[in-house]
Amino acid sequence: ATASVQVRPRVIGIAPGQGPKRILVVDDSLENRLVLKALLEEVGFLVSEAANGREALRAVDEESPDFVWMDMRMPEMDGYEAARRLRQRPNGDALPVVALTASAFSEQRPDILAAGCDDMVAKPYQEHEIFDILARFLNLEYVYEDLGPPGRGNASGDGLTASMLAEIPRGLRQELAQTTLALDVAATLDVILRIEEQSPDTARHLRALAEGLRMARIQQLLNEVEA
Repeated sequence: ATASVQVRPRVIGIAPGQGPKRILVVDDSLENRLVLKALLEEVGFLVSEAANGREALRAVDEESPDFVWMDMRMPEMDGYEAARRLRQRPNGDALPVVALTASAFSEQRPDILAAGCDDMVAKPYQEHEIFDILARFLNLEYVYEDLGPPGRGNASGDGLTASMLAEIPRGLRQELAQTTLALDVAATLDVILRIEEQSPDTARHLRALAEGLRMARIQQLLNEVEA
């Protein structure tokens, strides 16, 4: 028997009365920064960016973020050194720093924690992993999307459903899964262009998600199809 997959409701906002939270996203990849920034700003976080460890240290001084997402492999100064320097500062332990690292390097978790990071999330990540970590470290509660009655064909809130994706040929779905996992917007839009030839309405919704940098939402719906 096929195991059922519990579909988690999507976070659509921060619950009222918790004040704005400023998040610093540190990553040398502009595309990675933009994807995470779009995800966080959509629900109400204030987001600033840094492209390496040196910029991150300066941003912490200038902007006093409440939380830092830290890529570990960057030029000039990597995440390990940046985390160590943050922890050496007065009250440096008070700022939550969580590593974002490629899943291939997940065995380096002890080194990442020893450098001063509080936890780590492997790329490619799911939306709920990002929000769960932020809720834990910032003591946040969220407002969630209403999924409506259970069923495979539920609307996602964006007009796209798992049943619509199920009608796409498997080969195209697999390509879409690969490009969204890689957070490659250009390649994802190329796949959507081919989907459009067969399913214009599905392609329209997919394009809106891709252009909004909501790759994790596309992945979630693809996972529902395969469940």
